[in-house]
Amino acid sequence: MDFEECFYSAKRRYYDACSEINGCQSRLYEFEKDRRNTVSRINQLKADIRNAQAALSEMVQVLKSEEPLNRKLGAVSDKTGEAAVNFSAMVAASDIVSRDLTDVYGEEASNTKAELENIFDMLKQRKKGLESRLEELQNSLNGAMIELEDTDAGIRAAKSNLRELERIRRSAAIDMEYYGH
Repeated sequence: MDFEECFYSAKRRYYDACSEINGCQSRLYEFEKDRRNTVSRINQLKADIRNAQAALSEMVQVLKSEEPLNRKLGAVSDKTGEAAVNFSAMVAASDIVSRDLTDVYGEEASNTKAELENIFDMLKQRKKGLESRLEELQNSLNGAMIELEDTDAGIRAAKSNLRELERIRRSAAIDMEYYGH
């Protein structure tokens, strides 16, 4: 092979390396853009998870009040029954027509109990929804973390490839200079 052929061979290697470097830099740019988007999504998912956990924690605290409220409602009902007995005894001693306090306040107590049950049933459903949402968010976060690891591996590979291509380009430039004279 003569000097001219060696020069043109080095020139082709140089321009091929330049072309591949441009492609590699484009891939690297895309990887880095994907990485920024993935990191942003991870941060948003973490914030959503914190918010969902806080809401779930508050929901659990509210649901813990169900039993004490039912006990208090039962106590009010018991006290109303006792008051009804006392009121009936007082009225029986007079000429006033007696009304049963249990009948007067019983419907209100039943309605209140039913409303509380509906509220707590709704809260339990929302708690299940929050738990499902939290699980979905956690799964999305895990997927995004894997995606980030893959992107980082791609960035490392592209940078390694870029270094090798730059080495090839430098070598070809040196060969062009040597064979060009």
